[in-house]
Amino acid sequence: MATPTKAALEARVEQLAAENQRLQSLVDDQANGVVHDWLISADAFATEVPNIHETFSWRVTRPLRDARTVQLKVAEIGLIPTMRIVTARLTRSDRRGRR
Repeated sequence: MATPTKAALEARVEQLAAENQRLQSLVDDQANGVVHDWLISADAFATEVPNIHETFSWRVTRPLRDARTVQLKVAEIGLIPTMRIVTARLTRSDRRGRR
């Protein structure tokens, strides 16, 4: 078997470099497409969440969600520590004029 010439090796290196560049371009295109799709979904989600929070059903069920959160916290850390947390949060929200 004959040893390839320097010119043949250089030509092969150029071919491989071109192939590498082509494949890298494909990978970049795929990655950019995925990132673009993700950004579109994230943007849609970011605009949809406030819309959900403004619905009547979301506002009506808020006290139920709050009660369930307190119930789970009592089971986790006990009644007295939970009462302290709830009292602190209610006091803080009263100062801000929010509920």
